[in-house]
Amino acid sequence: MDARRARGLPSIQLLLVALLVVATSVNASVFAGFEIGREFSFLGKFCFTWDANFSNVVGEIQAHIRTPDDGVKLAIYDDEDAFWAFISTDPACDCNCKLASEHTKAVYDVPRASDASHTFVLNYTIREHLRPRFWYVALAKCVPGGDAYVPTLASLTPANFEHYYFTAWYSIHMIQSATRSEVPVYQEGLTAVYTVVGGLSGLLLLMQLKSAAKLRLTHESFHPIVQLLTGLVVLSFVSNACLALHFYAFELNGVGAPLPLCLARIFQAMGRVGMLLLAMLIAKGWTINAIALHGRTWLTVVMLLYCVLYLSLAVWYLGYTDPASTLYMYDSVPGLAICSLQIMVYAWFLQHLTATRAKEDDPLKRVFFLQVRRHIRPTKFECCQGLMESTVDGPPLHRIHFVAAGDCHDCFGAVPVGP
Repeated sequence: MDARRARGLPSIQLLLVALLVVATSVNASVFAGFEIGREFSFLGKFCFTWDANFSNVVGEIQAHIRTPDDGVKLAIYDDEDAFWAFISTDPACDCNCKLASEHTKAVYDVPRASDASHTFVLNYTIREHLRPRFWYVALAKCVPGGDAYVPTLASLTPANFEHYYFTAWYSIHMIQSATRSEVPVYQEGLTAVYTVVGGLSGLLLLMQLKSAAKLRLTHESFHPIVQLLTGLVVLSFVSNACLALHFYAFELNGVGAPLPLCLARIFQAMGRVGMLLLAMLIAKGWTINAIALHGRTWLTVVMLLYCVLYLSLAVWYLGYTDPASTLYMYDSVPGLAICSLQIMVYAWFLQHLTATRAKEDDPLKRVFFLQVRRHIRPTKFECCQGLMESTVDGPPLHRIHFVAAGDCHDCFGAVPVGP
């Protein structure tokens, strides 16, 4: 019964963590679509490399924009304090402030397109000699009183919509000039990294599957601990393989493979929660020197809390973070809560591990087994018979089947030192 309940714990976690599919945001070098904006709309960002020689071009921003509205402008920024960092954090900076020359790298007028053949085309070159930088692209349409206008169902007439809002079809392509690479600086080399890690995790998976297959041939040996470990190894291999596939596709198309990336993030979260569960089960000595899983309620609560925090991290990442922000997701409140909970679980793990080890280091237990070994050594049959009787009610991991003709010393060496 305890084994079935313990096996049911991961099922709840996997069901909740699977909802993290909505939490993955795909980084890209190609941004395209249809935008309906008001005053100012962010389109995309990219991290370009640098060159000590300022005369060398390090990156290119290729833009194709078509809009049926007048007054639309294309603005380009970098991450210096006076540019994107200022306009995105200063609440007093209005639309005109965001397009001011002291806060932009470049501003271009996007002419109104009378038909589909009229498209604004731009090839903007980037030079940087200090360090890699993020560069940002945005569309804007500044109108008098635009920041004070509050749209309502009654006031949002076609005339007001055309006055305060703008629409545009756009395609922004950002590439590194020297290598013609689609990959931003902070993701360079990840294809090779995940390919190697995926290969190593694949070898580990083959070894684990071979070991699990042998255990399944042994009666009652393929216990839940091994099942959980095998599942975690499978998750590790699949997530690394999906990430390798995504970054390989990223190098080819500048977008990557969104579905494998989403699956990889889900499996990574499932693996983290499952690994903590595995560590706690081992620390508690379940199926090692104890049959019952003590503290099952607290363990379930902690695992469910992990799942809730991962889901809240997904909600924060989708609903509350700025898409132009470079803030790491674990710098958020849910992320800090996950890190704090993980530290507390590690302390809990050490506490239970120490308690489990103490059971095996009990001097009275060691003296008892030494006395048993000394007194029953002369008679092989009585030794094996006594050992069978002492182990038949032991934990599942230690239920060993002996033969009466076995050697006494070998039988005793197989007996677990446990309650």
